[in-house]
Amino acid sequence: MALVGASRPWYDWPMTDPTDLSAPLERLVSRLARMVRHVGRGRGLADPDLDELLQEVRIRLWRARGGVIDPPPMPESKAHMKARAAAGKKIDQAKQRECSMQAANQAMGAVQGEKAAMEQKIADSRAAGITEAPGQTIELGNDPTAELKKGKTAARHIDWVAGSGDVSEAGKAPFQEAMTKLAASLRETGGGQYRIDLYMDQRYDETAVSMFGPPRMAEIQAALSSAGVSPAIVLMGKAKRDKNPRMELVKVK
Repeated sequence: MALVGASRPWYDWPMTDPTDLSAPLERLVSRLARMVRHVGRGRGLADPDLDELLQEVRIRLWRARGGVIDPPPMPESKAHMKARAAAGKKIDQAKQRECSMQAANQAMGAVQGEKAAMEQKIADSRAAGITEAPGQTIELGNDPTAELKKGKTAARHIDWVAGSGDVSEAGKAPFQEAMTKLAASLRETGGGQYRIDLYMDQRYDETAVSMFGPPRMAEIQAALSSAGVSPAIVLMGKAKRDKNPRMELVKVK
């Protein structure tokens, strides 16, 4: 659009001061005001809205001619965007490491707490002389040799000290006698390897099973070894919780 009486369009007027736009700008806005208000009313705008619309036109004309109101941001270079993305990634990684360390510390604290509680229970059980099968006779299968040849046999009512890997003092002699009978049956099977599996009372949690199961299986293996069965014949197996506590000798396939 060119102004009446101007030799050049309004946007090409010479300027010595980029902020000296007031008079030319207001003359142009005055010429456009009638048209702007007409279009605005046609769109259903009220008078206050028309005033805001005219002000918006004034601001846009100012910017188009080089005004200094709200200049647009300078576009980022690719190098700058890349550097900013890399910095953000490093911050995210640092936050992830911090969260991982906090989670690890919390988990370690929980494990240490459980271990301390378990050790206290062990100490209390030993001090009280609590055992798992006091006064009970160790129960073997009717024919351990035949059972072993078929695949497995079991022993029940071993008098373990509660919360430990040891057989009670009162139960040591019956325990060794039972292991000697099982050793004789193993020799009669004609060879092969067997595995010691231990099923502990369900009152023990998984932490206790993992803590006390291996030393109990080692105690069984040592008793069989003292009765003449090589540890290469009877291997350490698994320890689990079960409603029917027992020890099993299972043929390794």
